[in-house]
Amino acid sequence: RRTVFLTGATGLVGSYLLKILLDNGHRVYALSRRKHNRNARERVISTLNFWDNEVSRKKLKNLIVVEGDITKKHLDINRAKSNFEKEIGQIYHCAANTQFNSSWKDLSLVNIDGARNLLVTALKWFNKWGKLKKVNYISTVYICGDYNGRFTERHLNVGQKFTSYYEESKFKSE
Repeated sequence: RRTVFLTGATGLVGSYLLKILLDNGHRVYALSRRKHNRNARERVISTLNFWDNEVSRKKLKNLIVVEGDITKKHLDINRAKSNFEKEIGQIYHCAANTQFNSSWKDLSLVNIDGARNLLVTALKWFNKWGKLKKVNYISTVYICGDYNGRFTERHLNVGQKFTSYYEESKFKSE
């Protein structure tokens, strides 16, 4: 059983990953922010119910929702209220602004600065205790831009041009 830290737990990919992690008995610290007059836990549980509308109490005992914000320094986590960073063995970073019509400022704040904030926090807090073994970064196929041909993990920068700020922001975050 692993203890993981998950960002993007209210998004499509992150919420499904949360379901899988909980189904497999892992302990999950899910970062979420307050939004639209709903607290972080309500938002995570509501999204999780989309995949499994009868989430059992047994599964929920392994879910700890951490209120914070990927766009803020140290994820805006109140460390005085938590000591969870000592337990984290893996990070799954799924948080992203995936709206193709968003401005460069909005996309870069979440996709670039958010990824950087997470990594800085991981190095400063999580890695300090020696349990952090892996950071999993969930990105997108759109980083290939207008490249025409087979594009693999080894082809990060092939001089491609981008058709949207979204594509470019995800490329720069990688």
